[in-house]
Amino acid sequence: MAKPVLLPILALLVVMEYSATIASASPADVNIWNQVGEWIQIHCQSGDRDLKEMTLVAGQTFGWGFTPNIWGTTLFHCSFRWGTRHQHFDVWTDHGWDGTKRRPCKHCEWRVRPDGFYRNSVGQPPVLVHPWL
Repeated sequence: MAKPVLLPILALLVVMEYSATIASASPADVNIWNQVGEWIQIHCQSGDRDLKEMTLVAGQTFGWGFTPNIWGTTLFHCSFRWGTRHQHFDVWTDHGWDGTKRRPCKHCEWRVRPDGFYRNSVGQPPVLVHPWL
């Protein structure tokens, strides 16, 4: 007779775990700052969100906010062009760039400079991650 009672309890535990997962998916954001000294073109997107191609003049920033999905598969990537140079890479991923399953940053900032792309999180110094191609 105890078996029928277990099913509702298990269902309740699953719902509670799912709710906790959704609540822990806190908002994140990415900001790209043009520090090249000239205009650059960027095009950023995810699997279901296209932020369109745009031109950033020297000193201009572009950013967006989002809530990572509960499956841990959120990914934003961008293409960059500056004169004859170009680059394309992931600017935010739901797992660490070192392959771990930890988010690399909640507030990611990318600084586009003449020698490449620097990433930092709030309170951390920028680190060169990608050179221009």
